Amino acid sequence: MTDTARHTTRIGTNPVTAVTATLIQLFSMFVAWHAYSPYVPERLMTLWLGGSIAFLAFWVFADMRLIFWPPAPDRRDRIWSFYGVAVALGVCGWFQSVQWLLLPFGDAPIQLTTVIFGLGYVAIYFLAQPGWLLTNRFIIVVTAASLAAVLVIEQVPYWQYLSPFILVFGGVMLLLNQILAQAIETNRLARQSAETELAARTRFLASASHDLGQPLQSARLFFDQAMRGQDPAQRAEAATGTKNAMGAMARQLGQMLDHLRLESGAVEPHLAALDAGAVIGRVVAQFDPVAALAGVDLRAVSSRLVVHADPDLLERALGNLVDNALRHADARRVLVGARRHGTHIRIWVVDDGRGVAAADQQRMFDDYVQGSDRAGRERGGFGLGLASVRRLMALMRGDAGLDVRWTRGSAFYLELPGAAVVAVSEIGR
Repeated sequence: MTDTARHTTRIGTNPVTAVTATLIQLFSMFVAWHAYSPYVPERLMTLWLGGSIAFLAFWVFADMRLIFWPPAPDRRDRIWSFYGVAVALGVCGWFQSVQWLLLPFGDAPIQLTTVIFGLGYVAIYFLAQPGWLLTNRFIIVVTAASLAAVLVIEQVPYWQYLSPFILVFGGVMLLLNQILAQAIETNRLARQSAETELAARTRFLASASHDLGQPLQSARLFFDQAMRGQDPAQRAEAATGTKNAMGAMARQLGQMLDHLRLESGAVEPHLAALDAGAVIGRVVAQFDPVAALAGVDLRAVSSRLVVHADPDLLERALGNLVDNALRHADARRVLVGARRHGTHIRIWVVDDGRGVAAADQQRMFDDYVQGSDRAGRERGGFGLGLASVRRLMALMRGDAGLDVRWTRGSAFYLELPGAAVVAVSEIGR
């Protein structure tokens, strides 16, 4: 069974539709028996009727078993799916018995009525179970092909017109079934994406209320100390604490606003040839005081490589990586440098810190994700820094990533096309 089938087998397979389908099958058996009994030999009719009743009895028993003694929740979908496929194949086999055992004995009106019933059966089943791609294809192909074959073999009136029509009709049903199944799968993925995004935004709001509340509460406490303190040194210390707390809150709000601007598409890049070494030097110089306070040896590796990027956006993205390394890596040393990677340039931020947990490696650049091993450490953000980095790089036709092969810390990189490669591609246009 395909992935699509596994995800959509619940459609049309539940107690209500199962009972409805059973009643329809019972009615169909009665109609077939009433229509063909005057024409079919008694022994053959008795044999066919016995087999039909046995199949219907199995169907009813399965319905009652699943409805009144339902399986455990973790097994329900799998058992209903197996039951649905088994019944679908059983109904297909029952209709084959009508075509091959009964149809040859009927007169022309009954034979043509059976043909119409067969076409309707194919269409109804295609609509009732659009998710069972393999099962549906088998049923449609077998029903259409065998019906066309019976018409040709028995020389049913208008067989030369009906047989090609039935085969074309079966092909159209196959195509429509595929289209409908794809639409269902697309809708499922869209709903799953919306649910994931909603859950992420819910986590973001909870994180925002918590993370913004911390510096705000600290600022309030420091402000109270500054207002009530008698010792000038204590008041100065409290004022510094207030300033730092308000600065932390301003950084968090700025990070959130930057991310929202990127998410809305309000940022327009201006790409040009840039000296990667100069960009690295400016970013390292900007973070030198922070690194000195944290006791981290922050170094820039000289480079003559040229990248094609927006200078402001590149510095923001690289600054986010450096800031992330200084604040969260628990590193003693951070290196920033550029190296050629095929036709592209990678700007690396490598540290000797605690690294990234294996559980986080695949999702570090997702929205609102923070490391799972942050126990005992300050959160200090919304989990938007690396997500913003990836969006910034996408604007510049680049990418960002984590090299999991580096095990003595973490190694993040920004990947951009080299300026020479971009120039050649533009000349080629």
